[in-house]
Amino acid sequence: MPPVGKVMNWLEAAGFEVSYLYEDLIFVESNAFLIRFESADPNSILIYTNSECETAKASALKQLLLDEAKKHELMPVIKGTFSLSQRNDDEIDIRFED
Repeated sequence: MPPVGKVMNWLEAAGFEVSYLYEDLIFVESNAFLIRFESADPNSILIYTNSECETAKASALKQLLLDEAKKHELMPVIKGTFSLSQRNDDEIDIRFED
């Protein structure tokens, strides 16, 4: 079972509001990044930044998340980027790029 509560506390302490939880994903309000739990190891926490996020902002964001994670005894891994596209009124496609 992934450490969802601990991850939510970490994200809120870093100044982000969790907007949605879906299966193995945690979305934040800004969509600048998302958290994905690896299915093989639920304690493995992966950070994906939005492909539309500027490089400098993405770098600062990753550093902020990693620094705050240490305070919560979490060891997330920076993986890559993701992009969102609307499939229809109710569904969104997410594409991950490692």
